[in-house]
Amino acid sequence: MLGNVLEFCQNMKISLDRLSVRMAGERADNPSRIAAISASIEIEGDVPEERLETLLRVARGCRMHNTLTRPPKIEVDLTVGAKKAVG
Repeated sequence: MLGNVLEFCQNMKISLDRLSVRMAGERADNPSRIAAISASIEIEGDVPEERLETLLRVARGCRMHNTLTRPPKIEVDLTVGAKKAVG
């Protein structure tokens, strides 16, 4: 997320003094997981008003956001010594 925003600002010659992201999560049970994630991006610098919506789109287009909103297929296997669990 930071990388996407930083790269966009560099490409658009937008001067930044500070760029940070604060993440927060909410837990859930059954199954135990993170139910919600929020990211707050804070920028200090000379960002033109007309670039704010584009910056938000750029941040939402990052690999992590895309992965979490479109979960990948996950496979898990278990081998103990010569024994392999199949399930």
